[in-house]
Amino acid sequence: MSRGPGELSNVRGRILKDIARLHEKYGEVVRVGPDAVIFNNPDAWADMYAHKPGKGVFPKDPLRHTRELWIHGAPDVFTAEDTDHPRLRRLINPAFSSKALREQEPLIQGNVNLLITRLQEQMDSDATAVVDMNEWINWTTFDLIGDLAFGETFDCLKTGGYHPWVALICSSIKTVSILGSIKQWPWIEAVWQFLIGGIMIRAMRQFHKLVIEKVDRRLSRTKGRNDFLQSILDHKDTEKSMTQDELYSNAALLVMAGTETSATTLAGTIYHLARNQQVLLPLQEELRATFKSEDEMTFKTVSDIPNLLAALHESMRMYPSVAVTNPRRVPKGGASVIGKWLPENTTVGTYQWVVYNSSTNFRDPGIFDPSRWQGNPYYANDRREIFKPFSVGPKSCVGKQLAYAEMQLILVKLLWKFDLTLADEKNVWTDQKVHWSWMRVPLMIKLKERNRHPQK
Repeated sequence: MSRGPGELSNVRGRILKDIARLHEKYGEVVRVGPDAVIFNNPDAWADMYAHKPGKGVFPKDPLRHTRELWIHGAPDVFTAEDTDHPRLRRLINPAFSSKALREQEPLIQGNVNLLITRLQEQMDSDATAVVDMNEWINWTTFDLIGDLAFGETFDCLKTGGYHPWVALICSSIKTVSILGSIKQWPWIEAVWQFLIGGIMIRAMRQFHKLVIEKVDRRLSRTKGRNDFLQSILDHKDTEKSMTQDELYSNAALLVMAGTETSATTLAGTIYHLARNQQVLLPLQEELRATFKSEDEMTFKTVSDIPNLLAALHESMRMYPSVAVTNPRRVPKGGASVIGKWLPENTTVGTYQWVVYNSSTNFRDPGIFDPSRWQGNPYYANDRREIFKPFSVGPKSCVGKQLAYAEMQLILVKLLWKFDLTLADEKNVWTDQKVHWSWMRVPLMIKLKERNRHPQK
């Protein structure tokens, strides 16, 4: 594939299907541009993303990792250069430690409980309701991260709608993805900037202004609140503390990264479970036998349910929140990836949805079967080591532990409280376009509240 068709495919939102066809035709190593190679091999992860003694790591592709979130030029931990990344990562790590998670649990519990209450309020006289779970999950994750990052929610759950800032974030994802393609040709980027650059700049300035206002408001309050900013402020780095502008940039990143990924995984899991009642019903029976009340559901208790974790992993395999590649650049002097020598500045990567849904790696990849993660001998030859939903290496996702805790708690409370079925069983909800993240559409789910008798 030359650069033109590949970038056009990305702009159209159909890059995954095109990449899947290329791997099927040409194998595990495919050249997709004059200086771009992609891989479908478990060992490629370590070669591209892990730290190697004396060689460091492959740097991120600057054309794909936008710096539009940087406030006043201050880097965030996701796109920072290697000179800043270790320090920022050390400063942010405490906010996602086991200790911090325990301290943050009451805030998270409060938001999840509000979700359940608001869903109960949607019930009709028959104790049933058809709701768009994609929206309700979106509202929950934004309120939750807003509470943790800024000390205040966006009130999405309370109002049953999107805060203007949340709507701005959701609409920007596609634009940022398309901009990554446009940057491949400087002259096209110049035309783009001339035509709509002003609109983007104004929108980003408004976004930055809102972040600064929320962070400043949070910092003006008394200390002692168990949230992200307090954890960062309490753990000073011996070299250099995080500057005020770095606080702004990283708060913006936490909202962007901490909402979309969890919401995507949760919506995908709800869809797959509702579509596969043979998996959902035994899981619900187990949850309802394990917990007598919602008060018993804590981070600790919900983490010890293997069938739930297997269902999460199977959904993350079939519908990964980061479906596309997280591209890297081969460092100076060139390097090998799975034994293939590549010259410096070659862009490399792995498309997660493609490799997770490839029959090369997983038997019957189109079938939702959580037992493949629980030792089912039918799937003995699955290459599960290729499954890296949080990436690997020093730049892997810092919020992995929080994401699991949050998603497991939401799913347990939701599945314990409500029976779920698809409102339209013919609808293949996962058939969506993708621009960095999935362009999710309404997910209409019929809920029936258990142990609530219809009103006469």
